[in-house]
Amino acid sequence: MDKRLLKLAFVFLFAGAITLTSNIPILKMIGVDANFTLAVMLAPVFGALLGPALGIGTIVLSQLFGLTAGTIQFDSALAVASFMPIVGALFYFGSLRKNKWATIALPALAIVAFLAHPIGRSVWYYSLFWTLPIGVSLFKKPLDKLLGRFDLARVYLYALGAVFVDHSVGATIYLYALSIPAAAWIASIPLVPFERLLFAGGITVNYVVIYSILQKLKQKNVQLVAVLEPPLTQTVGVGKKR
Repeated sequence: MDKRLLKLAFVFLFAGAITLTSNIPILKMIGVDANFTLAVMLAPVFGALLGPALGIGTIVLSQLFGLTAGTIQFDSALAVASFMPIVGALFYFGSLRKNKWATIALPALAIVAFLAHPIGRSVWYYSLFWTLPIGVSLFKKPLDKLLGRFDLARVYLYALGAVFVDHSVGATIYLYALSIPAAAWIASIPLVPFERLLFAGGITVNYVVIYSILQKLKQKNVQLVAVLEPPLTQTVGVGKKR
């Protein structure tokens, strides 16, 4: 089968998975009437599997699936923008192997936009959370060298960068859309590390499970997995052992 058709088939398969997991809440968002869903722990992995461009296409397709099925409604600009944070996380996680500057851009722009808002400026220190993905991108090579063969730790670190990109995009959108007061941002500071560590752990588990399945398929000479991107690290999943 043509490789492009195989990739397209994976796009539809992964879009269906995101649509389903988008309806499974895992944690209440702080300061807004919404929930984080299981999709936040799954979609970034698809960015690593398909690459950022097709990964983002998968998110868009999942939204169309949800709209058709009636599980989501685009009844406001905020509703339309609500899937942008997960796009940011997917883009970051899927771009880490190739494009350092692109992965820095999203959290950097979020910091600038957050600080440009009067409420954001009053709690400027909140945006310091988003320096973490910038640091992971800037110092990826020395961090990889430091962690050495601890590939799970490296994947977790990349996942942590991705979930803080998600956080930066989402927080900035909700700040401008809802003018969430400074007191709410301050109250959420102790909770943010907990939720982000949890989400990064979920991404890491999904990453390892999915790539382990791909490894088994590759060992059985199932060639369709060859159209997917190689793993971010060399000893997890389908990569060759060092």
